[in-house]
Amino acid sequence: MNGRRRQRKWSIVLAAMVIVGMICYALGEIMVRLLEPGASRYPNQHFSLDYGPVEYPNRRIVHVLPGQWRFEYTTNRFGHRGGEPEVSSSYPVPNVLLLGDSYTFGIGLSDEDELGAVLRRTFAGRAGVINLATQNWGLAQQIRRYYELGQVFQPKVVILVFCSNDPSENLEYPVTKFVDGRFVFQSAPHDFGMIERFVKRYFPDSWLIQKSQLYVFARYVAYKISRREEEVAAAMENREGASGKVSKAERNHAELLEAFANDLESRGVGLVMISVPGQLQKFRYITGKVEEFNRSGLLRYVEVRDWVGENGLDESPEGHWGPETLRSMAEHLVPLLEQDYLARK
Repeated sequence: MNGRRRQRKWSIVLAAMVIVGMICYALGEIMVRLLEPGASRYPNQHFSLDYGPVEYPNRRIVHVLPGQWRFEYTTNRFGHRGGEPEVSSSYPVPNVLLLGDSYTFGIGLSDEDELGAVLRRTFAGRAGVINLATQNWGLAQQIRRYYELGQVFQPKVVILVFCSNDPSENLEYPVTKFVDGRFVFQSAPHDFGMIERFVKRYFPDSWLIQKSQLYVFARYVAYKISRREEEVAAAMENREGASGKVSKAERNHAELLEAFANDLESRGVGLVMISVPGQLQKFRYITGKVEEFNRSGLLRYVEVRDWVGENGLDESPEGHWGPETLRSMAEHLVPLLEQDYLARK
């Protein structure tokens, strides 16, 4: 009898704890939604041993900040934006390939306003455009994607978009290394010491988690903490730069870029590099190397600030490039690409 009573007692206690937990969760969700709503993205990126964060293929991604904005991103079977690119042994028009991260993927833009779509309309059928950009990717991931997929499209020119997080992403996900004159690909680190990485690896498609404002709030707090750590590290690197030292992140990025540009040149593929306005200039060593490569003709660096200004012509409500900025960029890029790269036999 005592055993049954004890079992019943613990069952009641457990049920009460579950009920209290659900009530606290519901109240927390309501409070956060009312006081500090955050942007949610469903489905979120999931974890790949080849690349780290990747998008689900053939999905409609909903990115929303309650009461303020909502965007939908459609991915193709490769997990990128831009419809279904044709894979063939030859192509009727020359192809342009885009590599980059969130700005090039088109965060905060509808499918018809992302950079690849704008360039396709501006080319008006005279060239194909394949966008292989993915949010949270650095150059190491972008280079790997070129060799594992991009070169299939036989591009005449690659447009590489630089963002200030690229050098650190290369170290966080070092999936590409240049060893003995060749690129070597390796698995991404998959330790999940941080909650965000654990959720991204195991629950990226969980509606309950990814739509939860409590989770979004916790992720935001963790992000702010990590950003603070990055700012401290960047400040230390700047001090090293002022004293003539070069950080590991900058040197690694410049080495990957030089090797990639050299290999593309040997294959007859042009490389045009642009930067989110003002972000390349944060890295003195990389800037110097890009200027050197530009002078030697190894790549073509184009300063988009000359076209759109320091902050762009407009900004998406989410905070990335807006449609007017991308239209202006396309109007300047297309004639440059046609004259200097796409007309080559």
